[in-house]
Amino acid sequence: MTNARRIVGFLAGGGFVSGEDMAARLGVSRAAVSQQVARLRDMGIPIHSVRGRGYRLAESLEPLDADVIRSALGERALDRVRGIELCEQVDSTNRYLADAVAAGQRVDVCLAEFQSAGRGRRGRAWLAAPYGSVLLSLAHRLPGGPAASAGLSLAAGVAVARAVERVGCHGVSLKWPNDLLLRGAKFGGILVEITGELGGDCTCIVGVGANVTLPAALEARCAYPVTSISRHAEAPVSRNALVAAMITELVDALAVFDRHGFAPFREEWDLRHAHRDRTVRVAVGDRVVEGRARGVADDGALRLVEPSGKILRITTGEVMA
Repeated sequence: MTNARRIVGFLAGGGFVSGEDMAARLGVSRAAVSQQVARLRDMGIPIHSVRGRGYRLAESLEPLDADVIRSALGERALDRVRGIELCEQVDSTNRYLADAVAAGQRVDVCLAEFQSAGRGRRGRAWLAAPYGSVLLSLAHRLPGGPAASAGLSLAAGVAVARAVERVGCHGVSLKWPNDLLLRGAKFGGILVEITGELGGDCTCIVGVGANVTLPAALEARCAYPVTSISRHAEAPVSRNALVAAMITELVDALAVFDRHGFAPFREEWDLRHAHRDRTVRVAVGDRVVEGRARGVADDGALRLVEPSGKILRITTGEVMA
């Protein structure tokens, strides 16, 4: 565990902690503590300092703890997940985990407190609050190869929605193909990346990004409506409990997907469909099509009814609403 991460732990309760006390507990100089605090501030963590009192967080944070998360996993997930890699900072949890799997490391889950190059669909940047988000990637061996992956990101969306509701935040809706919404605003997304040969087993990395909290400065940088789980939850949300619920639901969902594909998730996905029976515009390659959204097919394709009555099946694209 890095000293920067330990400092966040010292401050997690929200009260003042002196630089001298933290230096003694870390076995470093007060100057070294100041350097680490400056680094955390550069990451976007609001740390206040008051002469004679020390440092405190502008709001309480809950650092992730791999042992706490593992202790809360469901039975299948506990058996399935061999290793949880918890990083303070990575460029991308998906990339980190893919590299670890390729190197033969016994790691199934990667978590990070901060991503320097988080990615969404189509290479877009994913912005997340350090120590205030879920940045999670899970590796899964998918039988049947890439051809068997149709609808996987939608099934993962259903799993994550279930996990969020398990921790007391209800009303999660899904925007095709991989956005997670609360009250019409985005709080998270899914990014599935697959490597392997056609016709053979392949490795898929299921990446999840979700805002548990959302600082105003970060929200101002977003070009579309965004929100956080904490804004809509019934009570304060534990990030460790949320991550454990996500891993548990994802592992359970992937076990079903391996046997039956997306079909068992279709009904629930349609019930959560943010744009069901609404007229939407969908970017498909270099063109835009318009029609009424009529749910999804068993392979996860979006069903769109054109004004002429013709039903289109869209397998890749982006709903512009």
